[in-house]
Amino acid sequence: MATGHGGRIADVMGGRSWSFRYPPAYPSVLALGQRLLFWLHPIDADLWASAALGAVAAGVVAALAWRICAGASTGRRAAVAMIAGMLFAANPLLIGASVSLMSEGLYLLAIASALLLADRLLVRGRYGDAVALGFVFGVAALTRSEGIVLVAAITLGMLIVARRHGSRVRPVLAALGIGLLFPVGWSVFASTTAGRPVVVGTNGGSLLLGATCPLINHDDALGYWHPDCHVNLSFSSTTAARLGASASAALTNPWVVGPVPGPTADAEGSSAMTRAAFRLMSRHPLALAAAIPFRVARGLGLYWTHLQDVHETFEGRSHPWEIAGRWFHLLLVLPLTIVAVVAFFKRTGIGRRLRALTDVERLIPMLALLIGWLALVAMTYGSTRLRAGVEPALAVLAGLGAAVLVGHHDRALSEQPMAHVGRPE
Repeated sequence: MATGHGGRIADVMGGRSWSFRYPPAYPSVLALGQRLLFWLHPIDADLWASAALGAVAAGVVAALAWRICAGASTGRRAAVAMIAGMLFAANPLLIGASVSLMSEGLYLLAIASALLLADRLLVRGRYGDAVALGFVFGVAALTRSEGIVLVAAITLGMLIVARRHGSRVRPVLAALGIGLLFPVGWSVFASTTAGRPVVVGTNGGSLLLGATCPLINHDDALGYWHPDCHVNLSFSSTTAARLGASASAALTNPWVVGPVPGPTADAEGSSAMTRAAFRLMSRHPLALAAAIPFRVARGLGLYWTHLQDVHETFEGRSHPWEIAGRWFHLLLVLPLTIVAVVAFFKRTGIGRRLRALTDVERLIPMLALLIGWLALVAMTYGSTRLRAGVEPALAVLAGLGAAVLVGHHDRALSEQPMAHVGRPE
């Protein structure tokens, strides 16, 4: 995109073709960064662009925490915002994502912005917020294919809050409708070009197959994935696809994009992998069920194995950052998040302390996001890459958990900011 080819990649036939394996948002942002930082080497420009996205996302997370704590004093609001923003900005897993040039750089900003705009929409009920939220929903869906699941979870949480207050849900539905225009439009373009149905990107089949093939049903692979699940699958019936598979297998550098076989072959391969994944699920339901606890434990950072360490480079992550990030998550983020979640469901003790900070119904979209993420992990595989989308919610909940631990419950919530959910101020 940055070199003026409009996203068309060198293909095995010597020309250039579209590839729909991945959604277009993150490559487009990196291309813009290369154009704006034209005096830097392209990789350096990519790194700076990713770092800038992460810095803005940290600010959005802090702003969300400040806004959520509308019922607290200025000092306590500032403390929660500072803790949440720093837990996000200093998370080694997220820093490592930028170093590895993974799409989390944009994905995190999109999900954090979606949560912030969702809260604004629920409180103010303005269609201007719905338009902005719909745009962010679209960017999230075109950044990572699983973003559609997380966007749906946030929307469901918003609808629960809006309906409980008897307010109009039309602004929420309007935001969802605007957001759907992005992935639907891209899918129509991709399907027309490929000559067969393509939904957002054609890499979804590998996501499912990597979590269901026999290679991950035992030993230290249980609940994870294995790249050979994709390599060993003979899905192709076209010459271009076979040439593309051979070219990819011949690459020794995992960071180099090999010649693509073209959109039709990509779509053919994705469909074959999806069919193979569902076939394996139906044939081995017990193995699928047995892997779910391990997937969830891996996603939460409670369990990892040697295979996970070996495949981090293939997955696009930095091993030193990954190790530091696991302990950062286990020692800081996860315990404080658990405190906030427990306080959400309790009415006394720490529950009263949380309600002195915020109207707890404002946390429902974030909790819905966590539930949607858990469902996604249970269906696919446990990986810190798949946890990226919930990191903004984890940071805010952790900030609230820290305030609950050190705070007092000697006063009630001074205002009810959700009292007019869905109605203009």
